[in-house]
Amino acid sequence: MLSTLLVLNGRWSEARPLLAQQLAGVPANHRGESILQLQQQMSRTSDPAGAATLLQELTRDDARLPETQLAIARAQEVAGNPAAALSALDEALRRQPDFEPAALMAAELRAESEPDQAIAGLRRFLDKSPRSVNGHITLARLYLIRNDLPAARQEFEMLRKVAPSDPRVPLALGLTSLQAKEFGEAEQYLKEYLQLAEKVPTANPDIAFQYLAQIDEERKDYAGAFAGWSASRTAAWHPRPPPSARSC
Repeated sequence: MLSTLLVLNGRWSEARPLLAQQLAGVPANHRGESILQLQQQMSRTSDPAGAATLLQELTRDDARLPETQLAIARAQEVAGNPAAALSALDEALRRQPDFEPAALMAAELRAESEPDQAIAGLRRFLDKSPRSVNGHITLARLYLIRNDLPAARQEFEMLRKVAPSDPRVPLALGLTSLQAKEFGEAEQYLKEYLQLAEKVPTANPDIAFQYLAQIDEERKDYAGAFAGWSASRTAAWHPRPPPSARSC
């Protein structure tokens, strides 16, 4: 496709009319999704700064859409301009405060340089979208980075109410307890994770066996640790078949 080759080589003056025509044919109820797809298409270029500039020009009439601001933010991040990316994300969230992709991306971009703002932004998002699993997980991770274990644990406990069957929750609680050297709690959560992981083909029991072995080492239960490491190797070398295969 000609537009793909032009984008790849950063020939924006030639690509512009083709991309504009591509976007013009999209109905109003699909424009947000199409603009995000356009950004992905334009990211495959040797000139990301030029891609960000052109994307902003092509979507000027769609600036009211939060998806447009998210697309611009992604383009600016690829172009190495995090300040412009954050400005677009803040605008997306001003227009739609419960827009999860923008909230998560803003938190990630601010996590290192502005951790307090990252946490505050996520808390505002969770006020509007309290059942966001990814929002609570990201907020808990930010607390862990600050070594605020009680706050992280509070977020994970909240997740137990929001997503009781999600294996990521007891796994995260187990790792938080392990970090705090509360080995009994950590063991309990990791075993709970293993039970839930049996029902989720994409879950990885190997990691839980490794941490359980680490707990046994801390307790100087070397036989238990050896058993845990052996179970870990078995899980790694013998992945579970997909559900259709197991049900045959």
